[in-house]
Amino acid sequence: KTQRGFSRRAMKARDIISKRSRSSLTALGFLLVGLIGIVDHLTGPVFSSLVFYLVPVILVIWFVGTSAGIWISITSALTWVLVDMISSPSYPNVMIPFWNRAEKLGIFFIVVYILLRLARKEEALKFEREQFFSILDTTEALISVVDPESYEIIYTNSALTNLLGSDMISKKCYERLQGVEKPCDFCTNKHIFGDNLGKTHIWEHQDKRSHRRF
Repeated sequence: KTQRGFSRRAMKARDIISKRSRSSLTALGFLLVGLIGIVDHLTGPVFSSLVFYLVPVILVIWFVGTSAGIWISITSALTWVLVDMISSPSYPNVMIPFWNRAEKLGIFFIVVYILLRLARKEEALKFEREQFFSILDTTEALISVVDPESYEIIYTNSALTNLLGSDMISKKCYERLQGVEKPCDFCTNKHIFGDNLGKTHIWEHQDKRSHRRF
């Protein structure tokens, strides 16, 4: 439960950061790649050992998204190869440096491939989610989606928004929907989570505020 809570807070922080400073974080990723390239040129590519070039990619993927991560990954690979060619000593056998670069570039190609697959899946999920919510917005039923642990409202359809206002997101469902200070006695969480997870439960309730029957 603690791990889920930490993961949820991390996801929420990521969403806030990505909305407010998506372009800034992308620019920072490119800047980090450039700075690492400069340090590598001055000290030799032993400093990065390839790993440091992947750090900006990982950060940008987490906070901004896969598309920016793909471009930074490609930039990282090109920067690393360029710096390695300039800084590395000459070898009597040219196949040695070529093989080293090819081997390490393979890691970048794998990263880009994984990012491309993730980007396609993310785009498909986004399209399906938008379709699903557009269907919910056309119905007259009052629909809300609530986090079962924090009781925070994370979505309301148009019917519910028109009835109670548009300021319900991130508010406690029992406070905003029922006007009480603690979770409701008739809350469905106890019937569908814990030992009852996956089991069928028939639930009926008449809302005191809207007088609607659920």
